[in-house]
Amino acid sequence: MVVVAIAGGTRGIGGAIVDTLRPNPRHTVIILTRKIPDTPRGSDTFVSLDYSDVDSMAKVLDDNKVHTVISALRVFNPASSKAESNLVKATAKAKTPKRFVASAWGVEYADITSIGQARGRTLVELRKTDLEWTRFDNGFFLDYYGPPTLKSYMQRVAWAIDIVHKKAGILGTGNEPMTFTYTFDVAKFVVAALDLPKWEELMYCYGEKTTWNKFLKQAEEAICKTKIQDYQFQS
Repeated sequence: MVVVAIAGGTRGIGGAIVDTLRPNPRHTVIILTRKIPDTPRGSDTFVSLDYSDVDSMAKVLDDNKVHTVISALRVFNPASSKAESNLVKATAKAKTPKRFVASAWGVEYADITSIGQARGRTLVELRKTDLEWTRFDNGFFLDYYGPPTLKSYMQRVAWAIDIVHKKAGILGTGNEPMTFTYTFDVAKFVVAALDLPKWEELMYCYGEKTTWNKFLKQAEEAICKTKIQDYQFQS
């Protein structure tokens, strides 16, 4: 049994990973967070971190005998990139951690984009360490397109297809292959990967492989064959 620490485990993909990992008898989970919630969920163990202090984070990881750190931080700009880079440095400096999962959830961003550059800084730091590390590419999150009753910790946004307002704008022809995965299915992949003897630096997981055009048709059928208006391809 090893201790797995989830950074950013109170929301988003982190929340799904915590929920999925919690009942697993082979691992103990703790949640790393800037601020401990006033009303924590169930028996979860929360530990507060100062992402600007590498030494204090390293001590926290050692004090809790953390073996694997999973980052579910929202890395999208220089400030959030710095926080995750510091977490990598702390994980490498601590004595007990051996593995690290970088926050590259969702689709892979090009290096010329701000998000791609932010995530890339983490990989640069990881390659300086002796840690075994990986990141997951799962495509688009299906949570964005599910009904309001679907269990999810994700913030609801509309990518390409806005089912609520029945509008769509798709880049390209709409026939390019796309992958979609529900966050709780991504979490199952992650939990299963914890037991792998060796990690690749990039692991793929997806629940559905399709195209935007096919997905649009399925969306229209799901809402009682209502036509999604203002449908247009953008180039």
